[in-house]
Amino acid sequence: MECNRVPIWLILLMVLPLSAHGRAIDLQGSAYESTRITDWSYRGEKGPDNWGSLSPAFTLCEDGRAQSPIDLVPLHQSRLPPLRFHYRTTPLKIRNDGFTIRMDFTPGSYLHIGARQYQLKELGFRTPSEHTVDGRHADMEIQLLHLDSAGNTVMLAIPVTAGIRHNAMLERIWEYLPAGKGTGRHYRQVGVNPVFFLPTMRDYFRYNGSLTDPPCSENVTWFVLQKPVEVPGHLIDRLLRIMGKNSRPVQKINGRSVLISQ
Repeated sequence: MECNRVPIWLILLMVLPLSAHGRAIDLQGSAYESTRITDWSYRGEKGPDNWGSLSPAFTLCEDGRAQSPIDLVPLHQSRLPPLRFHYRTTPLKIRNDGFTIRMDFTPGSYLHIGARQYQLKELGFRTPSEHTVDGRHADMEIQLLHLDSAGNTVMLAIPVTAGIRHNAMLERIWEYLPAGKGTGRHYRQVGVNPVFFLPTMRDYFRYNGSLTDPPCSENVTWFVLQKPVEVPGHLIDRLLRIMGKNSRPVQKINGRSVLISQ
């Protein structure tokens, strides 16, 4: 008599740990993360001043002409298209890659800019902000990476200031911050939606730049919101205790235009 086979998905379901807040799966890093070289740092001999010499793959960090972040001094006002957000609630997938806290998103959340559509891929937190405005840092910056169907990269940056205003979405995520480098979990029953990070006013700066960590790839279009959001200061303090400061210094503008939406 032939034995009945138990489906592999059912076996996994039975052995996965159940957290107090929902079913959780340990993460070993995303496919995107596995392609990244991680022998660099924000401090010491492998810090930002030396990234370009750490690997041939990092040469743009030193020699690139369109590097990010920058100091945002608006040079031109323009009738830029509005940013239209179509983010949906997805299960929390969060990890500590040793450089920041990252969140990965399943397909279905998009940023529309004019006629172009960019899919939200991941989100990261920087303390303090990487971009400055007239030389001043915000206390934190939330960065959302988007790609279109042709692989073009759009980064959205949301400045964050410490205050007393509650942000229920960020406070929910902070319950699950992975403290250990290289650790992460997938909480199927914890829903998150980054639309709740956005300020009411969504005017922005726009410029052409790069990724802000190695390999510092260029041809990235940055949209940095002008209006910061306020969150409780203790949330930013906790992130600093886990990650330390993880912001790249501002880079030379090299003649690039910074546009500001009207």
